[in-house]
Amino acid sequence: MISTDNTRRPRARQRRRSLVSLTLVGTLGLSLGAAGIASYALWRDSVELGGSIVSGYEYFAAGVLGEVNAPDRDVDPSTVTVPSGWEVAAAQTLMEDLSVAVVFETRSLSQGNKGLTYDLIEPTTWGDGIFADSEVLIYWVESPEQCSVDVPRPDTPESIRGYESTPVSTAYSSGTNVVTEYWCLLAVHSPPIFDGKYRNTATVTGEDVLGEPLTDSDTWYADLSKVYDPSAERPIPITFTYYTTRPYLDDAISAGSDENGAVSND
Repeated sequence: MISTDNTRRPRARQRRRSLVSLTLVGTLGLSLGAAGIASYALWRDSVELGGSIVSGYEYFAAGVLGEVNAPDRDVDPSTVTVPSGWEVAAAQTLMEDLSVAVVFETRSLSQGNKGLTYDLIEPTTWGDGIFADSEVLIYWVESPEQCSVDVPRPDTPESIRGYESTPVSTAYSSGTNVVTEYWCLLAVHSPPIFDGKYRNTATVTGEDVLGEPLTDSDTWYADLSKVYDPSAERPIPITFTYYTTRPYLDDAISAGSDENGAVSND
């Protein structure tokens, strides 16, 4: 009997250790499972943005003011090229007023711990029309009203670095409020008085009734200026490309979790 008891007691302790280990693992699994389920459910919620349905956690659109478009998923899921057409009206204004301001708009949303950053890609060419012969600048503005030749260029916030912007940080968010930003294209045209001059002189010779030689000449000239046709203005590609980021793992772990069990970077 003593020998039998001695062989059973270690096994009993081993079962208790196994039970404790299983309980800890199960508790951890439930905790991580709750976080994953909560985050997944949150990110998969559908929200309505500007008449289009997007799948929760990630949304980006860009275009001229009030006419934004999301990326074409069949072409490039992270890039928006502003549709052409705005160039014609802008070129007409630039030709008449010698300046024009065009406002571009971006809308961004990213839920969970995903930050969102986008880049505005400046055109490599301004075509061969009046924009090509003008001074053109593109810069961030706080509101459409700041996009004007009469308004000084504003100071940019820390989230703007050149043509790169991070409208959504990696701080945890479950909201559906879209972050809207604006970019200004300002063009100023300073035409020369003339681009060239045409000069011609004609000379005629002859004789009068007495046989004396006669000579006469006349000169005329014209100033030549370049003529622009706004309707022939070539498309100017204004492109936005975006990507999402996550916080560093150690930052996320040190920040803890929120009431839904999702990791927070606040």
